[in-house]
Amino acid sequence: MILVVDNGSTSLDSLLERLRHLGTDFKVKPHSASAELAPFSGVIISGRAKASRESNKNNSMIIESAASNNVPILGICYGAEIIATTFGGTLLRLENHVKENRVVSVFRRNPVLTEESFSAYESNGYKILRLPHTLESLARSSVSDNEAIRHRRLLIYGTQFHPELSGDSGTAIIRNFIQQCANRAGS
Repeated sequence: MILVVDNGSTSLDSLLERLRHLGTDFKVKPHSASAELAPFSGVIISGRAKASRESNKNNSMIIESAASNNVPILGICYGAEIIATTFGGTLLRLENHVKENRVVSVFRRNPVLTEESFSAYESNGYKILRLPHTLESLARSSVSDNEAIRHRRLLIYGTQFHPELSGDSGTAIIRNFIQQCANRAGS
């Protein structure tokens, strides 16, 4: 069972449709719900429609709880940004909001992003500027050198782009993350 943290993303329905298509059991909770993760094999943190200190605080608590309990996380757009800042990274506000498909180039192969490059949909007002030593960059685009990130020790991944809006490549990313959750739950 996957916990989907709803931060008001306009693409939440697309994410849920992808999870249904993949045959994944999931439960959707708002970011303000309890960070109790015991029944879940993984967490997906959605994008957001608007910024708020409350959502930042609540999502950081979920990330910290998941990290402490070794529960895998996939952060999408804002989800990746809050993962980066929770662990001590920084963001940069973009001059112009990006809303388009971009080529993402994966330079560090990993179990979640397995293609060398693919087209991905972005809708960003920020980019991850600096990563702390606990996180590493996996992919870049013309917008960001940290288009996809992961924790060096834990199964925590983040994508600045929206895999739920990025065709077959995006579906593969979600599927691969779900498989990582299943592998961890089965061990």
